[in-house]
Amino acid sequence: MYRGSTVQSTVIRPTVILAIWLCFTASALAAQPRRTLVIAIDAVPYHTVVELLENPEITYLSELAGPVPLISTFPSATSLALAAILEPIGVENSPGYEAKHYDWTSNKVSGGGLFGYEPFPWRKFFDWKVEGLVRKATSSIRPIKASKKDFRQSLEAFRQSQAPVFYVYYDTTDSAGHLRSPEGLKPMLLELDRQLQALNEELGDGAFRTVLFSDHGMGGGEPLRNVRKGVRKALKSAGFKLRSKLIDERDVVFVPFGLLSSFVVFTHPGIREEAATEIVAVDGLELCVFPDNDGWTIVSGEGWGWLERRQTETLEWRYRTEKADPLGLSTALLESASTGGWLTDRHVFEATVESRYPDPFYRLSSSFELVHNPASIICSVKDDSMFGSRTTDFGARLTGGRLKWTHGALTREATLGFLMADPEGWEPQGALRFDEALASFVADQGQLESAAR
Repeated sequence: MYRGSTVQSTVIRPTVILAIWLCFTASALAAQPRRTLVIAIDAVPYHTVVELLENPEITYLSELAGPVPLISTFPSATSLALAAILEPIGVENSPGYEAKHYDWTSNKVSGGGLFGYEPFPWRKFFDWKVEGLVRKATSSIRPIKASKKDFRQSLEAFRQSQAPVFYVYYDTTDSAGHLRSPEGLKPMLLELDRQLQALNEELGDGAFRTVLFSDHGMGGGEPLRNVRKGVRKALKSAGFKLRSKLIDERDVVFVPFGLLSSFVVFTHPGIREEAATEIVAVDGLELCVFPDNDGWTIVSGEGWGWLERRQTETLEWRYRTEKADPLGLSTALLESASTGGWLTDRHVFEATVESRYPDPFYRLSSSFELVHNPASIICSVKDDSMFGSRTTDFGARLTGGRLKWTHGALTREATLGFLMADPEGWEPQGALRFDEALASFVADQGQLESAAR
């Protein structure tokens, strides 16, 4: 009898303990809030993700809501766009449009290169990103292999972290898109999907939320011609002096970064209109914009536009043109604007979201407000062109031949990134501006807001 009781107790006791432990664990897991993984992936166009989701091999990403188009900044480039996208959760604006930038206070170009690199606030924000210029350079040579390593290391860092919101940034896709094509990004995205699915299975289905977005798109398709030489020649012929700082009244400073379909120019205020007029006359240029009194002037080779903004109970715009409209707005919108009345911001957004230049009023005006050292003139080049230094152009040709794909322009292809996510209650309603993308999660959940650095 004693032995029987002993045997019975040794069987029952572990079972009871196991049952109690399972109940406790289930209660703890139920009470524990889901973590959030926020992934910023560089230069992945909206249409590429739409096509990717048609692949039956995609599992994890197919369960996210979206994608919706994310309308980037102008220029549609990373340093400007990511800072603007992250601003609603506390990230400060950048000193300039890229690491190499002009500083109005010191009157010189600074940053960039191996020794003058200045980390912008958005770069310091992420919990995980590729570190080191050498690592970034080698990643561009074998981007698919490098991206597998990036995904593995970043997701392991997320798994090990206790942070309720964990921010990751992948930039290998940008160099892959430039040197290969948006189509060439799909194997990398498929690998990301596989690794996210594996992590989800490991941690338990629903253990974390995912917010995935890209900062801009990628346009092109044919070998791009560099318009830098033509722009510099036109300005010199018109009597301007190209320098590294502004000294005389007709001095002009360029800050070339990469091989993009946009560029920025710094001048004294009195020559902005003349300089912009000379620039847009160069073959390969599409339009330039510069501040003018209380608004902005947009000039192309065919016509002029003048944009004004006011804030009453809502944001409103007024726009008039001379000769051809440089923004190519619809007839209906131009007729509404030609009356001289003010157009509501929402009306302009909805009328242009599907156009060649999505949401142009908001993006053009904010170009001069999203950095501490705004340019005097910002220009967008045509689909078959780019702008950049000869050194970068030569390096790109050595790596993969003449560059065919880039971004930076005001155009739709270069502009549209994407957003997809699975937090509760998020129902995508259509395209979002760069400063709306994460704002909805800040307002609805509070987690992203509390995670601001």
